Amino acid sequence: MTSWVLLALVVSLVNSSNNLTALYVCLLCIGWVFVVVIIIRPILIKLIVKTGSNDNGPTLSMTIITLSTVLISAFVTSIIGVNAILGGFIIGVIIPHDGGFAVGITEKIEDLVNILFLPVVCYIHMFNLKIFFFWFIIYSTMINGFCFFL
Repeated sequence: MTSWVLLALVVSLVNSSNNLTALYVCLLCIGWVFVVVIIIRPILIKLIVKTGSNDNGPTLSMTIITLSTVLISAFVTSIIGVNAILGGFIIGVIIPHDGGFAVGITEKIEDLVNILFLPVVCYIHMFNLKIFFFWFIIYSTMINGFCFFL
């Protein structure tokens, strides 16, 4: 986790136009981490306990709340100027791992992540790297080959 945070901050610092902008991005990122830890985490824990999601696995409402929190955090970190993946990592860190909630939410959303979110992230990064056409051919070949074997 620490290496991802440092990588995201270094990339944002390198991409900033001057030192004041770099300081602004760092302070906003640290501020967002404090907001998530101090405000969002206690609310999320109370909701998990109230719905019984820690003992019986996550309910549908807690799954929606957790995914919404991840997407909102990714949006906020993207607006700040840091990579959106960092926002998802921050929420992943604050989710309680001592009960069955973290394992249950992982099992519940892993198909969604693998089928929908992973290709979207790959396409976004391919557009940013300007090598979309090359990777599109490889990815399409993999998908078509996979579908052929189904």
